[in-house]
Amino acid sequence: YSEYLKSTLKNKSKFKKMKVVLDCANGATYHVAPNLFWEIGCDIVSINNIPNGKNINLNCGAVNTKDLSKKVISEKAHIGFAFDGDGDRLIAVDEKGIEVDGDDLLALFAKNLLKSKKLNKKTVVATIMSNQGFENFLKNKLSVKLIRKNVGDINVISEMQKNNYNLGGEQSGHIILGKYMSTGDGILAALKVVEMLCDQRIKASKLFKLYDKYKQIKTNIKYTKKINKALEAKINKTTLIFKRKYKNLRFLVRKSGTEPLIRVLVEGKDEKIVNNISENLVSTIKRMTHG
Repeated sequence: YSEYLKSTLKNKSKFKKMKVVLDCANGATYHVAPNLFWEIGCDIVSINNIPNGKNINLNCGAVNTKDLSKKVISEKAHIGFAFDGDGDRLIAVDEKGIEVDGDDLLALFAKNLLKSKKLNKKTVVATIMSNQGFENFLKNKLSVKLIRKNVGDINVISEMQKNNYNLGGEQSGHIILGKYMSTGDGILAALKVVEMLCDQRIKASKLFKLYDKYKQIKTNIKYTKKINKALEAKINKTTLIFKRKYKNLRFLVRKSGTEPLIRVLVEGKDEKIVNNISENLVSTIKRMTHG
């Protein structure tokens, strides 16, 4: 596995000056990632790399990059990478400690694949969660099409395989580089980012500064009432009213497939408006779902 990942890199002699912090989320990457980055010559600092069977993803890794941000700044590292427990997700942190999510990573990969004429059908596959700013960047700056699927990397992967697209992923950090793998792989994505950083000889913050994000507010509403068809229809109707009233905002209201939660996303350019409307919608739905 390690040897295969190394074989995806062009020139292995240029990583010597790179200082990289790895947050292994006390999970699957705890051993292989630090070794691999050390083998290609990076100066490595590892955190959360001592799994005990209970501390996997515990306030660390791709789900929480606070530790990683602090460490990147204190170590004066060039970049930091956070994997999740099973290693298929990647969230990065630039040299200033600013988080770089899956949308940012996909934007970077899209730009680079396009430049080398390797982006199949000039298309990227992501999900309904992806930022509107990211979609605008692809469309207006790169003339690249974005296909949005329902949340879940499996939905992205099957769309890619069905139509022979070679770049896809999720805002949460799944990055699928179809040329090398048919699934998300955090270490692979991190290696390719380090390669770009070395090639372009610029700071991580500059590498990732590709577009302005729209403000997104995500709220989870725990429900106590059983969500039957009538209540679901009522929630959908309410969402539709908001969509019609605030046409310059994007609304997503969906029932979680794994927990008793309704997930609400409100997105727009103006932070103040997004905050207000989000509060409004959330309190309206709360009143309906709490018995």
